[in-house]
Parts: sequence; C-alpha cells; structure tokens
Amino acid sequence: DRAAHETLVAYSGVRDGQSILAVDLDEIAQSLERHPWVATASVARVFPDRIRVVIREHVPSALVSLEGLYLVNESGVVFKRWSAGDESDLPLITGLSRDVATQEPTAFAELAQTGIELSRDLTEWNETLGPIEEIHYDEALGWSAMVRPPMSTPDVVHLALGLDPHRRIALAAQSLVELDRRALSPAASWADGDKRPQRVHIRLWGESQSLVTAQRESEVPQ
Repeated sequence: DRAAHETLVAYSGVRDGQSILAVDLDEIAQSLERHPWVATASVARVFPDRIRVVIREHVPSALVSLEGLYLVNESGVVFKRWSAGDESDLPLITGLSRDVATQEPTAFAELAQTGIELSRDLTEWNETLGPIEEIHYDEALGWSAMVRPPMSTPDVVHLALGLDPHRRIALAAQSLVELDRRALSPAASWADGDKRPQRVHIRLWGESQSLVTAQRESEVPQ
C-alpha cells in the first residue's frame, strides 16, 4: 500500500537475468527491511526462475514528537520520520524522550503503546470530550490530554489523568458534563488524585476569557 513495487525491487538488489541459486535470500530480506515502510520481508525461491517476496508493512498508529515528528506503529516502534504526504490524522503524543527512544527502545515502545491505548480510550468519550488535540507524558506527573469538548468552553481543556490514566477518563468526562450543566467553562481538570480519587480539581475561565486564579474542587459521583 505504501512501498512502491519499483522501489522494493531497487531495495532488493535483484536484477533480471540473475540465477536464483546465486542470490542470498537473507541478504535480500535485510535490504528490503531497510525501506522505512517495510516491517518484515520474507524471500523464497520459486523454481525454475522466480524469487517470491512477501512484505508486511508498518501501519502507523500515532505521531510522536522527538525533536521532529515521527510515525510509530501499534507496537510503539518508531519506524519513519513524518513527511508531507504521510498520514496526519493520527494521535499526537508528546513528552517522550528521544534519548529513551534510541537507548531504551523497549521502554519507549511501552510508553508509546500506553499513549496509543489512551487515545483510543479517550475516543470512546468523544461525545463528551470532543477531538483529542494532544496526549502528553510526564515522568513525574503521568499522562494528560488536551481535548476540545463540544460544550461551553472557549478553547481546549487540559485533562490531567496521572500515572494510571485509563481509570481516570470517566471521572474527568463526568466533571466536564457537570460543569457544563452549571454553565461553567473549565480551562483545566485534574482527575489524578490518589488520596481522594473522586475529587476533581478544576481551573475555570473567567468571563473575560482570562484564567480564574483560584482552584475549585467538586465532588463528582463515580
């Protein structure tokens, strides 16, 4: 779907007229896997005179910001720098470390997978939370999301979801519904507390669209 036939032939290094017994199948597979969209390649001889190649391509699941935008697959593996023409309607994950990506790829992949799963969980609350602008990771504070609820808010809302974000989404969404019922416009919501997990801290927008400095607390039913 994404790697053109002619380009794959060039990567393979196979030329018309070569003996199929003379080519190194493993070497061809390794050459093909250097193509940014190729996840795996398997190569076999088909007698009397053919080489069969089976390609599995990467499927992008998110964009990650690492001093530039990169595509990651569902396993959290970075496989390509994003370029014009690549898919852009993907979750954007920020806050991940380029050093971790290069030095600890397994740990990075686990974090990226969490971000991808979090974007899917947030999408299930789309009617309340609206489009997801960004998903952010902080080593100390955990996960947060910037969303654009279809309510009375003037702009995006920052949702702090902590180190166990999946359990906090429903609480954050319910708090936005309650605030909308009261005709209050939140700028940020902290549903990340551990001592009192049912307490949500809210920062509101003022009538002049400036931020109200005081934080308010609201007990929201589970």
